[in-house]
Amino acid sequence: MQEIKGDKHIEYKGVFHLTFSLNFTCNLSIPNYVGLGKGVSVGFGIVKQLGEKVEPLKKRRNIENDKD
Repeated sequence: MQEIKGDKHIEYKGVFHLTFSLNFTCNLSIPNYVGLGKGVSVGFGIVKQLGEKVEPLKKRRNIENDKD
């Protein structure tokens, strides 16, 4: 985890939940808008990529093969 951008309490079905917006890095390409963790079905745990997009591995392999 790199940075906690903010937190807030959200009420869902009469129960208050502490939610966080944060930045993290991992050595894996995660698609935008995939859900991680508990509460995904109600909109929690949404992932969005920040910064430069990494080219898909298949495209990178084709570029590397063309150089040979």
